[in-house]
Amino acid sequence: MKRDSTAKKAIEQIQDKSYTDRFRPSGKPITLIGIAFSTKKRTVSGVKIIRNA
Repeated sequence: MKRDSTAKKAIEQIQDKSYTDRFRPSGKPITLIGIAFSTKKRTVSGVKIIRNA
């Protein structure tokens, strides 16, 4: 989740920091979900989903 940014940036952080590496040995599909939250509007401003990442 990113605050006052984009869902794309949230996904990039997941990938850059290799957060999914510890789950890969399970062999199960991994879904990445990036969520952007706007503090100005106080709402979710974006969502990006990558399945089987």
